[in-house]
Amino acid sequence: NKISNPSFNQNTGVVQANVVLQPGVNSFRIDMSNPCGNNSISTSVNYNNCTAPNIQLISPSASGSTVNNGNYIVNASVPNLSSGNLQVTLNGVNVTNFTNVNGQLSIPLNLANGNNTITIRATNSCGMDTETTSINYQNCSAPVITINQPAMNAISTVALSSLKAKVENVPNKQ
Repeated sequence: NKISNPSFNQNTGVVQANVVLQPGVNSFRIDMSNPCGNNSISTSVNYNNCTAPNIQLISPSASGSTVNNGNYIVNASVPNLSSGNLQVTLNGVNVTNFTNVNGQLSIPLNLANGNNTITIRATNSCGMDTETTSINYQNCSAPVITINQPAMNAISTVALSSLKAKVENVPNKQ
């Protein structure tokens, strides 16, 4: 492509033009002439139109979330990583059993009791991004209550009745 209106400073000998590069190889040639002859020079710039990865955590939605199930799936979106490197760690240990389908990550984890730190690092030829989040795993179960007496929806003709229930996963009466 021919550059229209380049600037030329006769005092400094500098030729200058602002150009918009297209993806791929962009070639430039400068032709100059004076009464004593002609000269030209060529150069090229290879414009790699790429974007650095940008990790977006989907779940957990907030760092520091508390869960009561040790089997947890972290979901994240990592656009701009068609070619590149993806690394996931849980508490500093590499995790390799994740899936990446069109930039959508699914990372099944076995959490340790207490605080767990998850780091996702994506790198391509244009840069890198790192996201770190934490999940607090509390190994506990919700209360389970089973009524033993009276039977469900029972009808009584006596004003004084006995209530018996079995309660699980509760250390003290509440």
